[in-house]
Amino acid sequence: MLNVIDVSNNNAGLDLTKIKADGVIAKVAEGTNFTDWTMPTFMRQADKAHMLKGLYFFARPGDWKTQADFFLRIAKPYLKDTILLLDYESTVVNYGGVQWAKNWLDYVYQKTGTKPLIYMGLADENYYDWTSVAKKYSLWVAQYNDMNIHYGFKVRTLYGKVNHWHKMTIFQYTPNGRLTGYPGPLDLDAYYGKRSDWDKHKHNDTGSDEEMTWKVKVPIAAYGGFLVTKKAGATLWDKPNNDKKIGMLKYSKPIIVTGYEKGFYKTSKGYIDPRTGVFKKNPLLDNPDIHSVIEVTGNAKGHAEADGPVTGRKFKKGDRYKAYKLRKGYLLIGAGNDKWINGIKVNIIL
Repeated sequence: MLNVIDVSNNNAGLDLTKIKADGVIAKVAEGTNFTDWTMPTFMRQADKAHMLKGLYFFARPGDWKTQADFFLRIAKPYLKDTILLLDYESTVVNYGGVQWAKNWLDYVYQKTGTKPLIYMGLADENYYDWTSVAKKYSLWVAQYNDMNIHYGFKVRTLYGKVNHWHKMTIFQYTPNGRLTGYPGPLDLDAYYGKRSDWDKHKHNDTGSDEEMTWKVKVPIAAYGGFLVTKKAGATLWDKPNNDKKIGMLKYSKPIIVTGYEKGFYKTSKGYIDPRTGVFKKNPLLDNPDIHSVIEVTGNAKGHAEADGPVTGRKFKKGDRYKAYKLRKGYLLIGAGNDKWINGIKVNIIL
C-alpha cells in the first residue's frame, strides 16, 4: 500500500519536498475554462521529492468532449510519467449519469493510450449502475467517517462497500488530514498496490495531437484563444445564445477570445459555442506572477521599472522572450536597466 495525497489550488503554499508521502495527485483543470495554476509547481516539487505523480480533472455539467480536450491539452507535457484520473462528483453526476463519465474516460483512453481512473463518492458508486465503467476502469472512492482532524497516514476500513467494482484502487479516507511540514488540511489517500502497479497506468503519450499542441498569440489583456475542432466549422452568433447566426469559422481556425458571457466565448467576430472547439485561457488573468512566453509585435524599448522611463534598449518585432511577471501593464523579461517591456507591444503565446 502507498500513502498518497491529492492537492489543488486550495493547498497553495504546500511544498511537497517538506512532507513525507509516496505520491501526489494534482488537479489540472475544471470544466472548460479553469486551469489550476498550482499544478506545474506541484509536479516540479514531486520530481524533487521522488514522488509518484497523478493528474486529475474536475468534471462539470456540460459537453464531455470539450472538457476532455481541455484537460488533455493542459496535461500533455506531463503524460509520460503520471497517471490520469477523472473527478466525477457533485452536480455533474446528476447531469450526465454513467454515460457522461464513460464517454470522457473512453475518449481520454483513445487519445493517450492509457486507462484513467475514476473518482466518486461511495454513495454515487452504490446508487448508479457502473457496470459498463467498472469493466475497464479502476476506482478511486471517497468515504469519510467524520470531518475531524486526522494526523498522519492512518488508513481505516471503508464504512460500507463498493457494489460495482471488485475492489477500490485508491481510497480517500479524510479531507482533513495533517502531515508534518504543512499546517493546513490535506486529502489523504491509500493506493492499494506497489510502485510497479502505479507505473502500469503511465506512459501515456501517443504522439502529436493538434487539439493538444496548438498555439495562439493573444494580447496580454485578452481572455484567451479558441481553436475550432468541429469538422464542419464553428458558427458565430450575434449574442451569447444560439438564436441568430452571423458567420462561420473554418475548422482548425484559431481566434482571440476577449471574454466569456453566459457560457459563450466572445470574439471580435461574434460569440462562439464552446462545444465547437477547445479553449486556452490567458493565465496572466488569474496569476500575474506566472511565467509565460511573449512575442514582440512592434518596436519597443526597455524600461528599468514597470511604467518607468525608457532606458534605451530596443526590442525587435518578432523577438521572443520568457516573461516572469506582469506589473502595471509591463512584463519583466530579465535583469538590469532594460528588464521591463510595455505589454501593449507584445502578445503572449498560449
